[in-house]
Amino acid sequence: MNTTSFAINKPPRVKGLPFLGSTLKLMKDPLQFCVEEYEKHGPVFEIKTLFNDIVVMAGLESNQFLSREAKDYLVWPNSSSTGVARPKMTTSTRSLFFS
Repeated sequence: MNTTSFAINKPPRVKGLPFLGSTLKLMKDPLQFCVEEYEKHGPVFEIKTLFNDIVVMAGLESNQFLSREAKDYLVWPNSSSTGVARPKMTTSTRSLFFS
């Protein structure tokens, strides 16, 4: 049997409080928080919140990649409660996109 193994590199995780992660900072000013972390970590980073881990993909290159390659890397549920499809990583991590 021929098997292929590969390593999955996880994005850098934003430092936060135990259990709460970055929830409080994110709630206070989400845009400013994401901009600051983008400047520290680059276009892809992970945020731990109280209930979720969120992968942020920011900037032009990330958005271009997602618009062209998302179907190969993301699972798109039919719709959310608002009727808008929400992208989810193929792991249990949620994603946030902005440019």
